[in-house]
Amino acid sequence: MTRRLFAALVLVPACSWELPSPDLARDVAARDALDATVDVPARDVFDAGARDTAAPRDVFDAPDAFDVVDVRDAADVRDAPDVRDVADVADARDVVLPDGACLPAMTRACYTGNPDDVGVGYCRAGTQSCAPSGTWATRCDAEIRRDCTNRMCGTDGCEGSCGECSGGRACDPTGACVVTVCGGANFTVPCGVGRCPANSGCTADGRCVCGTGYQARVCSGDRCPPEGCTGFDWWCAPAPFCGGGAILCPGSYLCPRWSLCDTTNRACLCMPGFTATRCDGVPCSACPGTAYECTPTR
Repeated sequence: MTRRLFAALVLVPACSWELPSPDLARDVAARDALDATVDVPARDVFDAGARDTAAPRDVFDAPDAFDVVDVRDAADVRDAPDVRDVADVADARDVVLPDGACLPAMTRACYTGNPDDVGVGYCRAGTQSCAPSGTWATRCDAEIRRDCTNRMCGTDGCEGSCGECSGGRACDPTGACVVTVCGGANFTVPCGVGRCPANSGCTADGRCVCGTGYQARVCSGDRCPPEGCTGFDWWCAPAPFCGGGAILCPGSYLCPRWSLCDTTNRACLCMPGFTATRCDGVPCSACPGTAYECTPTR
């Protein structure tokens, strides 16, 4: 049946179009080109590109984004011109003030006596504060100066003297010149082959030592020299409170010098800036008898 149909189509005289003759050379070239394209696997093309160029992972590793941020770290940039450091340069303490002027709340050391006295004996510098008006106060708080108030003799507290007694009188602990018993008649304490003055004791090596609350003085009232007194021209003068002197409180009782009188309790209170200290230099809060004194705390 197929043959008859083909024959019929061929014999139709009215059709003038003819099939072109096959071009074998062209068909072969097209097929070869297509085969060449299809034969190269997509995988090989990708692998070749990956081997010839840096992989995406390598590209990121080279200019590492994290490294770039670390180099230009914003925190480091701010630290260089630190704003707080700039403010510190213009510190208020660097402000130049006119002579005699000050800033409120400022303080400075002061001393209204002879500057050479500071640190000698009990003499100590005080503190001067700046007033709200911007000027220094006239008051010098807590300073300790030479003091001979109500004292005729004895120490001024800063290794100086308030005066000397005459006429055979001696200086008592309150700074008064009093008549005393001095001389040979006062040597009543046996000591070896000799005697010691009243209110003293004899040591094993035959020396005379004044008892607690007394101090060796020559009959004129001066203290005995470091090597000690000789002969009969000395005595053991009353020297309560470790020989540092005393004050007479209302009610006729004694307190150490540089203390306040608590007349209600008949007690002694060391002044501000002083502390109660035993004769051996150890601070005490409930000091017994007169074996202590008031000494500066600074």
